[in-house]
Amino acid sequence: MNYQYFINYIFPMTTLGFGLLGNFLGFKVMQRPKMLEIGPRNTYKYLFISDTIFLVQIVVTNLQLTYNFDLTIISNVICKLWYYLNYSLATQSSMLLVYISIDRYVSIKFPAYRFFMRKRNNQLIYFIFIFMFNLLYYLPVVYNYSISETNNTLTCNFNNQYSADLISYMDLANRVILPSLLIMIFSLLLGIEVIKSRRRILSNFKQEENEYFFSNISKAFSSIILNMIYLILQMPISIYTFLPNFTQSYGYIFSYYLFYLSYSINFYIIFITISLFRKEFILFLKSLMKRLCCLIEKQFI
Repeated sequence: MNYQYFINYIFPMTTLGFGLLGNFLGFKVMQRPKMLEIGPRNTYKYLFISDTIFLVQIVVTNLQLTYNFDLTIISNVICKLWYYLNYSLATQSSMLLVYISIDRYVSIKFPAYRFFMRKRNNQLIYFIFIFMFNLLYYLPVVYNYSISETNNTLTCNFNNQYSADLISYMDLANRVILPSLLIMIFSLLLGIEVIKSRRRILSNFKQEENEYFFSNISKAFSSIILNMIYLILQMPISIYTFLPNFTQSYGYIFSYYLFYLSYSINFYIIFITISLFRKEFILFLKSLMKRLCCLIEKQFI
């Protein structure tokens, strides 16, 4: 197999395919009534939706590069809107992970207040607030992107180098630095509370309380893993922001694929780290197979 073809097409499209499948399955499993026990169920659903919309954009971009066509040069409006939404949606996931981390911390540290974090309306308000904030924050993208001609070829790109630097640093601050700080803070607090809860379980003989704390420890562990993997996958592309001379290297290209992977892997991490999710996923598959069998039987009757 051609190495270049694998790097530019097979690897990213496979990653995006598994990501879209995982996000779809994750959303369907989170709709099951039993998943209310997992915590902020709707925030997980918003996470899968946001990741899916962003990945669809990435798939379309990849197809454009592969088959040499560009939708963004149809008009300036499409050019500006495409990159405006691209930047705005990319940040949504990190702030949803922050909400999940806060919920996990509150559930262990202040159990009486956990229901406030898990109210459907509160989760929706947070999601809308983050989305509206990102739309406002990335408005400069609209003014700094346009169609231009280079070597008789039309491209949708930054107006100038100053615009490119401005948007890159704005994005770095909002997509990586701010969420990373919040994620690390709450992951650290979660880790401390997990250790305390573990000691509490060992010294506590009340089975009901122990079951509650043990359940929350496993969910907190899942949240910490989600956070750490997200940060690790986002970090390489952020580092290359400060290394403009290396943007044509294989390391830069691979850092983009890790970036895509951060929006593709959440379903698989949750599946591995939360037993309730695994059980409900298996029940969902059984239910799906049963319905498919019924449909096939009806076709032959």
